[in-house]
Amino acid sequence: MVNKQKTAIMDYLLGIYNTVLNKDIITRFRIADVITFNNITKFLLDNIGGIVSSKKISNYLTQHYDKTSYNTVDKYIEALTSGLIFYEVPRRDIK
Repeated sequence: MVNKQKTAIMDYLLGIYNTVLNKDIITRFRIADVITFNNITKFLLDNIGGIVSSKKISNYLTQHYDKTSYNTVDKYIEALTSGLIFYEVPRRDIK
């Protein structure tokens, strides 16, 4: 019974994730390369709370997937922040 509940919860959460990304962000911002968009989203989710840059993400995607320019990464991150999936937190140096 527990595994069925976990499966149902995961299916529900994946459904919400896919609905928000596919029906809202990808459609509204006319994202052409959905695979790269999903790879950027996964990278950001894996590095949540860390310091990231468009160049760092671009280099990672170029090494592990297809060549991706930092302008494309910038555009897709802007779409994710406009869709309120992520938000930018200004860096503060504590001394």
